[in-house]
Order: sequence, then structure tokens, then C-alpha cells
Amino acid sequence: MKPQKNPLSNASAVLAIFVGTLALIGWLTHNPVLKALHPEWVAMKANTALALIFSGVSLLAVLRPSAAGKKTSHRINQWFSVGVFVIGLLTLLEYLSGRSLGIDQLLFTEPAGAIGTYAPGRMAFNSALSFTLLGMALLYLDHETPRGQYPAQYLAVAAIVLGLPALTLHIYSINFIHGIAPFVQMAIHTAISVVALGVGILAARPGRGLLAVFQSNNGAGSETARRLLPLAFTIPLAVGWAALTGVKLGAFDHEFAITLAVIAMITIWVPLIYRTAVMANELDALRIVAEGFAKRERGFLQLLQAITVASNEAATVDEALAVSVEKVCRHTGWPLGHIYLLTEIGPPRFVSSKLWYSGKPASYSKFRSITAARELAPDEDLPGRVYTTGTPTWVRDVTQEPWFVRAHEALEEDLHSCFAFPVLADQKVAAVFEFYSGDAVEYDAQLLEIMGHIGTQLGRVVERKRSENEQTHLRAREHSALEASRMKSEFLATMSHEIRTPINGVIGMAGLLLDTELNAEQRDYAQTVKRSAAVLLDLINDILDFSKVEAGKMDIEIADFDLHAAVKDTRDILGHSASVRGIRFSSQIDQEIPAPLKGDSMRFRQILLNLLNNALKFTQAGEVSIDVRKVRHSSEVTGGGTPQIWVRTEVRDTGIGIPDSLHHRIFQSFSQADSSTTRKYGGTGLGLSICKKLTELMGGEIGFTSKEGSGSTFWFTLPLQPGEEKQKTSPTAELLRASAAAMTAVERKSVLVLLAEDNTINQKIAMKMLEKLGYRADCVGNGLEVLDAIARIKYDVILMDCQMPEMDGYEATMRLREREATAGGHLPTIAMTANAMAGDREKCLEAGMDDYVTKPIEGTQLDEILQKWLKYKPTEASRKVIPIKSARSRTESETVSDVLSELTNLKRDNARAPTDIPANINQELEAEFEKLKSSLDEVPDTKKMGRGKR
Repeated sequence: MKPQKNPLSNASAVLAIFVGTLALIGWLTHNPVLKALHPEWVAMKANTALALIFSGVSLLAVLRPSAAGKKTSHRINQWFSVGVFVIGLLTLLEYLSGRSLGIDQLLFTEPAGAIGTYAPGRMAFNSALSFTLLGMALLYLDHETPRGQYPAQYLAVAAIVLGLPALTLHIYSINFIHGIAPFVQMAIHTAISVVALGVGILAARPGRGLLAVFQSNNGAGSETARRLLPLAFTIPLAVGWAALTGVKLGAFDHEFAITLAVIAMITIWVPLIYRTAVMANELDALRIVAEGFAKRERGFLQLLQAITVASNEAATVDEALAVSVEKVCRHTGWPLGHIYLLTEIGPPRFVSSKLWYSGKPASYSKFRSITAARELAPDEDLPGRVYTTGTPTWVRDVTQEPWFVRAHEALEEDLHSCFAFPVLADQKVAAVFEFYSGDAVEYDAQLLEIMGHIGTQLGRVVERKRSENEQTHLRAREHSALEASRMKSEFLATMSHEIRTPINGVIGMAGLLLDTELNAEQRDYAQTVKRSAAVLLDLINDILDFSKVEAGKMDIEIADFDLHAAVKDTRDILGHSASVRGIRFSSQIDQEIPAPLKGDSMRFRQILLNLLNNALKFTQAGEVSIDVRKVRHSSEVTGGGTPQIWVRTEVRDTGIGIPDSLHHRIFQSFSQADSSTTRKYGGTGLGLSICKKLTELMGGEIGFTSKEGSGSTFWFTLPLQPGEEKQKTSPTAELLRASAAAMTAVERKSVLVLLAEDNTINQKIAMKMLEKLGYRADCVGNGLEVLDAIARIKYDVILMDCQMPEMDGYEATMRLREREATAGGHLPTIAMTANAMAGDREKCLEAGMDDYVTKPIEGTQLDEILQKWLKYKPTEASRKVIPIKSARSRTESETVSDVLSELTNLKRDNARAPTDIPANINQELEAEFEKLKSSLDEVPDTKKMGRGKR
């Protein structure tokens, strides 16, 4: 049990110690007043004084734990309580045995014949018994029986019962008992101390046992006990003392004294009992009121729950507020309710929400009109008071308040009392509820408290609805963003088509030019134009697909490529520009790097070209160099797995350099080190950002070192895999392969191709490519002409552009497949388009096309795609020919003589073969050539096969 600090117990302990100490001082100083208080009264024995001191110390120990802790206090209690018990018990044994045990004269010697003394120095029998009981009570103060009883309390009551008679006798001045041995009279201050100690022990643990009823606050019984118990002691003592005093003074005899005492007791106790009954009734009334309050509170809680459920089920904030104002009015019985809203845009103002509730909808029209028509400032009227304090407000009579701007209308409508509360959303006032009554209602704290909870709950609803609205807005924005992304994709697709179309013309025409007779210088120029256009095409692809790079959806194509050739081609593209400006341009490649490597050659070229362009752009004089070397081999590190060669490519220049303070901006999109460089050197600042993203996408790293005024070194490291070594073929085998290809010319001339293309340049390029490849072809300009042509002529394959006027390639292909589903057959259709965005291939295949190639396309690539879908079975000689008005002219080289002419050119080209061809190669070629020529002479001329020139 945790020790308790009880003032009554503390006072009892201090009194016992004080009385015992004074008595011992009296024995030491031979002062009879300190020992007996009066010469004719019984003196307190020295061992009695010692027992009182021990009892007081023991009681204080259980009430006030010492600084050393609870264990020390418990030991002090045990030692001193045992001392009290031993003193009392030994004295009792002396009385019972009739022998002295040596404790009566232990401290001081008392002469025989002292007042109230049975034996010199021996305390009274009832004193010894009281100390025995008190010692046991102190020792077992916190002991509890299995039935929940506390013996210490009963022992303390017994000690009180022993002390009260002695105290009463002293009060009534009755001394005849001390002549009856061994019942020696207890000293008066001993009796007072014993009674006080008993009460102190009971009060030490007031919340349990016998005193629990006095400490309880749960009923009228406890209150009655606390009121009547002191009177039960004092009134009988006072009445008895008055009656006895009257007898002693001779005022009346004993019979009259008894009669007077009875009348006095009745006179005193009847009013006390009546008062107690009245108090009990008052307590019952309070209980009924409390139950009414509890019932009212339960009603408020049900209101709060109902508003919470209804608000959560409401679709909008206005619906939740309307439901709430109605339920509050119905529950409280107040006839009028209204809601003010705080504006969210501009300066804060309170405006009427038009949300009202009234038992009679047509009533209070003037008050409602003025409220709806007037906006209020944040510090104005009733909403302003609520806004300022942020708490519910009660006004007993608004018509008497000068700050209430609608007082005149309220008086006309007989509205007086009102209360209002805020709706707090995100700790800010979002709305104010106000309610009015026709009566002057007194302040109701409980109602305002519940209204405050309702405002808090509605605030959460407002917060949630706002969040839902924000989510809806975010979804709308997301939808808009997706729509914008779709439009952007469509724009990029259109731009891709429009930009790639002229580039297709440049590359195609350059390719056709290279197929003509050119001298070495002209051929070099034409090849440079073609390579430059190809690189330009790669750059345009990157710019158009920048959003795809940002989204991390750029695909990396791994294929064999010659790194030496890639570096050389990139250098050759910019070599002329460097030489014109007088800049030394060099490259060095580590010989340990094998020529065939696996990687994305286009991305490698793009990164290198970007770095070289930057180096040349910012270098006015000096040198730009390329250094490519192997930095490590993964098999050397990991000891197994697929080997990887880490190649580091460095581009050094002696240009203007980059200040240290601007290094962090180098790889940012649309950024250059200094805005002045953009004006002076041009550029978008996108190249290095793309280089970084592409390098990281390929699993590599990129970086730079630079010092202002001393040039820069940009580097990137890529993991590449060794490529497959291609088997070298002899010149004889190459020529035989060419001869074998030439043998297919007759088969190619039996193939009829339909080209669907609306751009005249692209028509010219494609038709010329097909002519050089040996195919015959017709050309149409839109999807309608495609459907008309295939209805008239049996074609072997269609090269279909996707974007054409009147009917595009997608719809034309779908119409073709619908025809084939009924008539049978399948005409291979290949998309040959400038659409090169993500998803274009899938769109073509979904429309029914068989394959997909992007412009610009090389002749060899076109031949490969055609051979993939053609079986080279000569078409029947009786193929029906119906002229097509809109078709362009077909290729004219249709005879065997044309084939022989091509073989002659092949032979002539062989004469310019490298000098390291074996000496007997010419004889071998001559023999093979004559065999081919003889076999071709036996093939009938196609002009005689029913395919006349159209």
C-alpha cells in the first residue's frame, strides 16, 4: 500500500510524541504539572510516556517515508511498534501474574502511594492493554485477511473504546475507580493520546475498511456519516456533563437530571435527523438533475453521431452543412438556423450560404433577406466574433447588443437569444453556424461544448471533401496532361514525317548519285553528303524522341559494328570544317580494341559527334583530338561470364574551357555554361544532356575535366562485347556472289511492285532504286488508287506509305484485307514510311501490313525486305494488263540485254579491283562470266512474254 499523507494521522502522531516528551521532561525535572497536569490527578508513568513516543514515531514512519527510502521507513515502523507492543504486553503480564518484571522502575523511581497507582511506576491496566492493541495495529497496519478485512482497524477501535471511558470519567470528575485494584485510573493526557492514536491509525488508510464509508463520494450515506459521527460523540458527552454538574451543584436531583438529559437528547437529535433527511432529499434531487444532464449529454452525443454519419454520406460539402443545420435545430428546438461561409478567394468575407432551416419556411423573411443580402467583414457581427475567437459564442439577447448589425430585423422577427460555432478546417474557420430563439435563453455551457465538437467534426468533413475535390482536380489535370501528351505525340509524329521526308530525298539522291560514274573527288563529296545526312537523321530522331529519352523508354540496339570505322566516319564528317578553320584534327585508337564489337553504333556515333561538335565550336585555334582506348576487360575482373570490353573515348580540345563555378550546369537540359556562349556559338544546350542519358542507358559513364582558358576533355566509357569475326572471302568468291545476284535479275524482272507514295521526290527515289535493283514497278499517289490498281493488275508486293491524301495507307490496307477475306489470297504489303515514332510499327501491323521500314532506306535494305516477302516465282506470261491513268511509268530495263549490260559493268568494275588480287583471278572471272552469259542468252526476252512496255 502506498503511504498516504493524512493531516489527522499526522496530528495524532505529533500529539502523542509531544505529550510523551513533556511527561518525560516532567519526570526529569520533578515537575508535577508536566506529569499529571494537576496535583490531584493521576500522573502519567514514565514507561507510558515512552510508549506514546514510540507509537507516534511508528505512525509517522508509515505516513512519511524517510529520505533513505521505503525499506528504512518500514523498519522504523517495525522496531517502534514492536517496542510499544512489548511495553504493553509485559505490563499486562505483571498484572496477570502479580509479579514485577522490572519495567515499572526502569527509567525513574516512583514512591509508593502515588495517586492512581496500584504498584509504584506501573501504568494502568487499561493503558497497558491499549498499548498492546496499538502496537499490534501499527505493526499490521497494511495486513489484509482473505476476506478483505483489515485487523489493524479493529485493534485501533478497541484502543479508542478503552481510552474513551477514562476520558469521560475525567471530564465528569469521577475518581472512585482508582481505589479498586487492579483497575487503576488512566491519566487524562494518556487517555487523550490513546484516543488520538486510535483515530490516527484509522485515518492513516481512510479509503478502505471501516472508514471507507466516510471517504466515499458516491451517496448520501457517506455524507450523513461525516456530518453525524462527530455529533454522536460530542452531544451525549455535553448533555451528560451538564446533567451531572447540575446534580453536583444541587440544582436538581438525579431523577430530574436523567429526565432533563433525555429531553435534551430528543430536542437535539430530532432536528439533526430532520436536517439529515432534508440533505438526503437534496442529494436525491441533485442526482435526478445529474441524471437529466447525463440523459441530455447522451442526446447530444447521439446528435453528434447522427451528424457525423449524415455528413460522411453527403455527396458535397453543402449537403453535409444543410443536413447538420437541420439536425441541430430539430434536436435543440431552436426555430432558426443559418450558415455563413468564408470566401476563399480575395480578402476574407462572410457571405450567406443560402442554407437555412426553419420549422416554418415562410417565417423570419425580413431577417433572412437582410442576412442574404449583406456580406460581413471578418470582425463584424456574430460571425466576426466567432471568427476572432475561434470558439463557440452565446448571446442572451442580440437585440440589446450594439455590435449586432441585424438587431433591428431580429427585434421585428422576435428573435432574441442566439449561439454560434465555427467549422474549423485545417485549423482555420471555414464556416460559421448561427441559431436563433424567440426566448431569452440563459447561457448553456454543455450545449456550446457539444456544438464545438460538431464544428470540429464538420471541419474534418470539409477537409475530406476538399481533398476529394483536389484529387478530382488532379485527375482532371492528369487527363489534360495525358491529352497534351497525346497531342504532343501526334505533333512529333507529324514533324517526324515531315522532316524525315526531305532527309529521305537527300540520302536517296546521294545514294543514286553514288551509283553513277564519279571521279574520286566527286565520290568522296557525295559520300560525305550521304554520311552527313545520315548523322543529321540520327540527330533529328533524337530531338523528336527527347520525351522518350526523358521517360527512360529509349531502346538500345545491340549489333556488331566496327568501332574503327565509326570513329573514322565521324571524324570525316567534321574533318573538312576543322581544316577550313585551321584546327588540327586527329584520332588515335588503341590497337588492343578489336574491330568487331557489339553495341549500339548509332548511339556511339551520336555521343561522339556531339562531343566533337562542341569541341570544334568552342575551339578557335589549336587542336581537337580523339583518343579511344581499352580501360579494362570484365573477364579480367570477374573471372567468367560474358566478357565485356570497357572502352573509354576522350575528346580533347584547346578551346575556351569552362569556369569551375559552371561545371554543375554542363549536363543539364537546355543549358550551357554561360548564356553568352549561346549568342556567340549557337546551340540549344541539349546535346550534352542527351549524351549523358544515352551513356547511362547503355550502362556507361560520362564526365569531363576543364579549366577556363586551357581547353576541355570530355570522356565517356561504355561496356561493349566482342563481336563475331566475319570470314574473309576471296575476290573470286565476291565476284561469284555478284554473278549469282546478277542471275536473279531475270527473276526480279518477273516481279511487279506497286509503290504507294504521294511525295514526288520520294516517288522518284523509290522508283529509281527499284529500277536499279531490277524490279518493275508502278506508282500511285493515294489509297484509293491502290485499291483501283490491285483490282486491275496482279501485283506481287505493295510498298505502302502511311500518310497520303484522300485515303491513307492504314485504311487502304484494311480495305485490301477485307477483300482478301472474301476472295482469298494474300498480297504482301510493306509499310515504307517516314513515321518513326514509338508505336508506329505496331499501328501498321494492326492495320494488316506485313512489315515496316522507315525512310530513308538504302537500296540493299529495300532489296532485303523485298526478298523476304517474295518467293521469286515468275508470274504467268498471260498476266492481264490494264492501263492505270494515274500510275507513273514503270522501269524500262526489261530485256536480257540490260542484264548483260549490268554484268559488263560488273566486269569493268572488277578491272578496278585492288592490286592484291591473285594473278589468275582475271582468267577465272573470264571463264565464269562466259558461262553466265551463255546461260542468260538462252532465257527468252521478256518483251515476247506478253508484258509489253507500258
